[in-house]
Amino acid sequence: MFADSPLTSINIHKAYLEYPIVKSAVDSNGRLSKQLMSYLLDDTKPQPIKLAIINAIGWNHKNKNSRSYRNQIIKTKNYTSEFGDKYTAFLWNATAEELLFYSYMKALENYWQPLMVFEYLNRAIEKDPKNLNIRLIYELSKSQVLYEINEKGLAQKNINKVLEQFKNNKSRSNLNQNSLLYCYDFFKLGKQ
Repeated sequence: MFADSPLTSINIHKAYLEYPIVKSAVDSNGRLSKQLMSYLLDDTKPQPIKLAIINAIGWNHKNKNSRSYRNQIIKTKNYTSEFGDKYTAFLWNATAEELLFYSYMKALENYWQPLMVFEYLNRAIEKDPKNLNIRLIYELSKSQVLYEINEKGLAQKNINKVLEQFKNNKSRSNLNQNSLLYCYDFFKLGKQ
């Protein structure tokens, strides 16, 4: 039996609970505090821990966290656009990592309709095509759509391809194998 939501049911943060900042995110009741925001904005902090924070914050907060994150990035980095809107300024100026984090927050907040994140995720992939974390969040978001149209087998197949790439690439910038076990569990994939 499959759970109903790949995005909201996979708890990768549980593999990072030894980090106090992840524990703070778990205890935050879905609120992106100043401490958590500062951590996400710090370019020296590891990407997997930041993804664990976003995962721990969860999904039930009515777009407040993604909007707050995006606006803080735009303000801090002074992103602008000749079109004058925040959407374009962020989409075209944000780093791959910023696009990834925003997309993941937005996908969680809108898990029943995650199509809106693909423009950001595609842009993140263009900027950093070898980043497996981006690929995983892309496929989890896509899996959500596939689950909605009862294509669970295709979702499993797509996720399995990405997980195989993780297995062959042990970079410290990737999510760790323990966190990926939550993906294997959800999709009922056998870990090789």
